[in-house]
Amino acid sequence: MAKFKNSIFYIGTIGGFSALIYWIILIGGKLEQGRDIVISKSDKSQWHEFVEALMHNLQHPLAILLAQVVTIILVARIFGWICTKIGQPTVVGEMIAGIVLGPSLVGIFGSSISGAITG
Repeated sequence: MAKFKNSIFYIGTIGGFSALIYWIILIGGKLEQGRDIVISKSDKSQWHEFVEALMHNLQHPLAILLAQVVTIILVARIFGWICTKIGQPTVVGEMIAGIVLGPSLVGIFGSSISGAITG
């Protein structure tokens, strides 16, 4: 029974939240009743609409911050992994990643990339 205790908890939690999400969707669908909702028609393809919306949303400061954080973490992890493989501490690779992403290296060779990363 002890082995199934965690499984029952996870299944119950996922089932409970799934039921909650379903209930919220049902209630949300009723909010649209009786309103004149206009669905805009466009001559553009769905892919073009998606790309246009994506480019528009990437201009938001929060999206830029998220991209910066993801880039920094990813590059730091890659350099840390490389340093671990050659027998150096991970922190050395993270410091090298900071130098690479900073104005010392990326700022010299790719000022547009550096400007996008640092804001």
